[in-house]
Amino acid sequence: MEQISIYSNTFKDGSSLSVEHTCDGVDRSPVLSWDAVPAGTQSIAWILDDPDVPGKNWVHWVIYNIPAESSGLPPGVPKNNTLDDGSLQGNNDLAGLAITDHSRRRVSPTGISSRYSPGYYT
Repeated sequence: MEQISIYSNTFKDGSSLSVEHTCDGVDRSPVLSWDAVPAGTQSIAWILDDPDVPGKNWVHWVIYNIPAESSGLPPGVPKNNTLDDGSLQGNNDLAGLAITDHSRRRVSPTGISSRYSPGYYT
């Protein structure tokens, strides 16, 4: 299977997200970009989970049906079920939309810093 390189100018691999992108800030999704997707890809799905939660992977963000011709996600993806480009967002483990949707003011159940494990599917 071909690999897609995912990168961001918002943070570096292994570094912390700035407060803006957390429940202590405005909970704004970061810029995400990727290289060309494999030929024949119909759409892209993105799942961001937290493997540090005991007993499960805590899902922070589910976005799918991203058009195959897309090269990334802009900052501050709206917290809507359906986006203008036809992308769809599913509920996370807080039963909310978007990257964390910490409007419920709850952080990862461990109460400690988490590392995110992004996964994409084409």
